[in-house]
Amino acid sequence: MNPSLSNDPVLAEVLGSINEMIEETLYHTETFAHALQIHRNAIAAEVFLQAVKQFENEQKILEKYVRGIAFSCNPPWEVPHAAYTHPAQILMDVDYLISKEEARKVIEEIVQIHQRVYLQLNKENGNESVTSLTAELITHCDRCGKV
Repeated sequence: MNPSLSNDPVLAEVLGSINEMIEETLYHTETFAHALQIHRNAIAAEVFLQAVKQFENEQKILEKYVRGIAFSCNPPWEVPHAAYTHPAQILMDVDYLISKEEARKVIEEIVQIHQRVYLQLNKENGNESVTSLTAELITHCDRCGKV
């Protein structure tokens, strides 16, 4: 990590927002997978657990940029991000008897939310570090959507 990036307030703000989004997605996706297991829907639960791994990989991409940067907690639901929908809102209406294909569609919707946020951040910021980070995350989301 470039030492000058540690003093980049724009990057720090974006990192905080993305970190909170990924953390929330990980928590809610994993929790829902466990609920599906309890309701004996192992097939759909496996789709959600695979998605957890994808979101963990997304977080690893972010971690490369976080080193040496102090960022605050800026949840994307508090800062206006028109592209963001909280994963709890999506999962609230999902039935525990969801099929494997329906589960994949739900995960695809969550991945698309992440991608839209990254595209929005990329478009709004002329910051080279933000553009680099969001481009890498967009590519990751593209790969996740094709699985």
